[in-house]
Amino acid sequence: MRKILSLLIAGLFVFSSANSQTMADVLRYSFNNPSGSARFLGVGGSMGAMGADYSAISANPGGLGAYWSSEFVVSPSILSSTTNSVFSNFTNNGRSKASLKMDNFGLIVNRKPKTGLIKSFNTAIGMNKIADFNDEFYFNGLTNGTIVERFTERANGRDLDALDNFEGGLAYDAGAVYAPNENNFYLNDFQDVEGRYPYDVQKSQDVDQKGGINELLFGLGANLGNRFLIGATVGVPFLNYEVSKKYEERDDQSEIPGFNSLEFREYVNTSGIGFNFKAGIIAKLTKNFSIGGSIHSPTVYTLTDNYFTQLTYNFTDQGETQELTKTSPDGSFKYKLSTPWKATASVGYKKKVGKIAGFINGDFEWVDYRNGSLNLGKYSSDIGDQVLQEDINDQVGSQLLSVINIKVGGELAYEKFRVRAGYNLLGSPYAADEGFFFPAYSFGLGWREEKYYLDFGWRTQRVTEGYIPYQVIDDDRLQLVENTIKNNKLAITLGFQF
Repeated sequence: MRKILSLLIAGLFVFSSANSQTMADVLRYSFNNPSGSARFLGVGGSMGAMGADYSAISANPGGLGAYWSSEFVVSPSILSSTTNSVFSNFTNNGRSKASLKMDNFGLIVNRKPKTGLIKSFNTAIGMNKIADFNDEFYFNGLTNGTIVERFTERANGRDLDALDNFEGGLAYDAGAVYAPNENNFYLNDFQDVEGRYPYDVQKSQDVDQKGGINELLFGLGANLGNRFLIGATVGVPFLNYEVSKKYEERDDQSEIPGFNSLEFREYVNTSGIGFNFKAGIIAKLTKNFSIGGSIHSPTVYTLTDNYFTQLTYNFTDQGETQELTKTSPDGSFKYKLSTPWKATASVGYKKKVGKIAGFINGDFEWVDYRNGSLNLGKYSSDIGDQVLQEDINDQVGSQLLSVINIKVGGELAYEKFRVRAGYNLLGSPYAADEGFFFPAYSFGLGWREEKYYLDFGWRTQRVTEGYIPYQVIDDDRLQLVENTIKNNKLAITLGFQF
């Protein structure tokens, strides 16, 4: 955890202001964990050398060549997320959030040429969910420091007409910062005469995140001589991310002269569309043994952030209590974001003995997170955006690394019944946390009839993350929150073959 927090200090999960992009954006949209069908979920997403599953096509398009019939699938799911937050030795009760989602739907159309090398040819169209951002957490505690220090730093050195509309200017209008001197350095209620912040302040925050990435997929696949399965897809991911924050401070003991309470709200909605290409192959080395490989191009997103902030400041001046609420104008910013290249190598073994059949598969996915990038100057000529772009991309290159994600899964079949299990080790993308993995466990059941099937899949995963509610210049004064997130997902897939 110490390593993760050290990265946060460098700016990974810090929202420097409502309209600023950070390295967190690059990582959030690059760190995908596809789910999709219940079968795919049940084997831990490990089917790279097997194929013949709609969600597996997103990992290795070569699997599209494994179909021998046309098929339609639909997979609703329920995601439950519980987050426990620790702040300044205060453990806050877990916030739970459940949501009903559509993880995938798709159509595969099969054709069997009567002659030639191509034994089966398949066309696919549909949608797979490749990321889910739903999470909610709350923390509170008593620590030294205040978000007004952040507002003051945003205002210092600037004339009144040069203050930004979302933090520094908002704080001035609400009375949180005031009385600039001849050098445009501002005062606030929390500093002493030497400019220090001596007070412990009760603070809390609610954070609610929503959204995900749904990828529209178009694919072609073929079986070549019953030895090679090849495929390629064009992906068009639709991204939506929404975060609402309510941050509060209060002085219940009346120890801070002038200050009573404050509430700072932030809202950001990011939406956009991307484009990518994937290609893959599965080679059947023997009747039972196969290997696979795939490569995924970067996804290039065109994104738009819409945002606003609101500050309510309650204070006492000359014996009179006042409360001012100021709201920023609506902001909007358009930019480009590129995710890294990915490559996957797979190995699989399948066997049938009497009425019992099954397979085991291992996938090894390479992702170089250092290749993610932001292009803030694509639609902006502001020199500040150019500088921020260079800073963020430098952080991506120096503070992230390449990782190997390991996914192992298998299936046993007895007549019409199926049972599945899977295990994942997802590598931490942080350079300071090299060699650390997040585990995930999965289980699944299925039932097969001649023309339809029904599958159930379940996955559980626990992740520890750091969070910083606001950033100040002095790293030693950052507020650090440790979040432990437990995600449970249940998916159901109904498929029809024709």
